[in-house]
Amino acid sequence: MGTKKCKVINKKVLKLTAFLLIIAGNFSSCEKYEKSTETNTIVNANSSWAVFNYGVCPACSFWTEYVYFDGDSIISGNTYKKVFSCDDELRKNIKYEGLMREHDLKTYFISANSGIETLLYDFSLEAGMIFYYDSMTPSYVRAVDSIEINGFMKKRIQMDGGRTDTWIEGMGSVRGILSPSRISLDGISEFLLCYYLNKELMYSNTSLSDCYYEGENVFSFLDTVKIKIK
Repeated sequence: MGTKKCKVINKKVLKLTAFLLIIAGNFSSCEKYEKSTETNTIVNANSSWAVFNYGVCPACSFWTEYVYFDGDSIISGNTYKKVFSCDDELRKNIKYEGLMREHDLKTYFISANSGIETLLYDFSLEAGMIFYYDSMTPSYVRAVDSIEINGFMKKRIQMDGGRTDTWIEGMGSVRGILSPSRISLDGISEFLLCYYLNKELMYSNTSLSDCYYEGENVFSFLDTVKIKIK
């Protein structure tokens, strides 16, 4: 009985893994990088993200986290935006996440948990270079190209190695804006549902129709949305 149960769970996990691969590929791509005609900064007071969070287990729940900026803070002469999140549809359960700033195509983050500044994104990276998640986990840049997001060409950086990830210029990781700082979270995964700029929906995940989801069983949810595995 125990062996059969493990086989069922493993099939579910494989389905979830395939689902994430489909999500990461749901962007129209271009072979050559072209400079965007709009501001590419991630740290923008008018930006916000809706991120799908879930636990990788048969009975795990899932929820949507909203991430946004509100207010400034100056530390050692550097100006940071304050980062907040909330995990309820009415956006009342607010949590302070930390501070974020940008300089020379690099995005820096000071987590409220650690108080230490880390490099969150580096959009100066080119193919073949190495990026260290949380200063310890190395991933190499597999490819750098551009994609179209809401009519604008955006630089895309794809990574393999210690962690597979995709960054979109101006939006951050397709796993979620704060995902590179959360690599150590055990059993919790996430991916970007929607990205807003000036309250306008600039990007929505093509595999899912809404920007907010919550529930008790993540595998039942994936069965409901009928993700096709290729």
